[in-house]
Amino acid sequence: MIEFEEEVGGIHGLPDSSTPLDYFRLFIDDDIIDMIVEQTNLYAEQQQRNKGPDKYWKPVDQDDIVRFVYINMYFGIVKLPNTRMYWLGNKMWRIEGVAAVMGRCRFEKIRQYIHLMDKEKMPPRGSIEYDPIYKVRNFNNKIKEKCKALYKPGKKLSVDEAMIGFRGRLFFPEYIKNKPTACGIKVWCLAEAETGYILEYNVYTGKDKAPMRDGLGHKVVMQLAEPYLDKGHEIFCDNFFSSIKLGEDLLDRKTYICSTIRPNRKGWPYEKVKKAPKGQCLMKQKGMLVATQWTD
Repeated sequence: MIEFEEEVGGIHGLPDSSTPLDYFRLFIDDDIIDMIVEQTNLYAEQQQRNKGPDKYWKPVDQDDIVRFVYINMYFGIVKLPNTRMYWLGNKMWRIEGVAAVMGRCRFEKIRQYIHLMDKEKMPPRGSIEYDPIYKVRNFNNKIKEKCKALYKPGKKLSVDEAMIGFRGRLFFPEYIKNKPTACGIKVWCLAEAETGYILEYNVYTGKDKAPMRDGLGHKVVMQLAEPYLDKGHEIFCDNFFSSIKLGEDLLDRKTYICSTIRPNRKGWPYEKVKKAPKGQCLMKQKGMLVATQWTD
């Protein structure tokens, strides 16, 4: 039996009276805001150097970016047919909580120039150094570090895919039928099973050029779970990820797995399962791995 003896819970030091904004700023802190300020002003300079001065632009500061982020989050909660309606003079549509925070022209200018990385340093597509998510790589890495640093999970973890809705220009879009968000960017996620707190994630940018000895599902789980292996965790996942090899490798790293499994997986006793009588529960064991099957 592998014992789980890790500490569990937040490690942020915020008091019980903290607001949602306080928690949000744990993740989007001054360091990240400063990065956005620097890169947005840099991109605006580059564009004006190439295309001429923009008389409506003035450099942003921390306050501008915080307000810009707030407004975009508000858009996701209070939805109108188009963004200009939040600033309309008509009282029926005008949202003072937006209009009072930032003028429409200023908001649209920041949206025009907002950047997270130096575009001029982006490696060209087709080169060895090319990164499909270069434009958000630094931001992405900072958020991932925050996710790991601010919370220690309980014993039960879950691996699954998630979709970020997106219909803009993208060369690695995914379409997954029957998902609440069917089209967009696919992200592999490791979460605490009981709370849903995201501990680690990786953006899926298409088929890996390097050969995978044990399959994509195996690779995803082992990469996501690496910081939490050898600690007695239990990982739950569906049959896309699971295999006999994955179970064995996780057990070697003192980690349990509980999942459904596809009957064509290597090492699965398919012939015996196929002949199982209806209504009967069968069990097979290989070392510390136990397979249970119910035939409808």
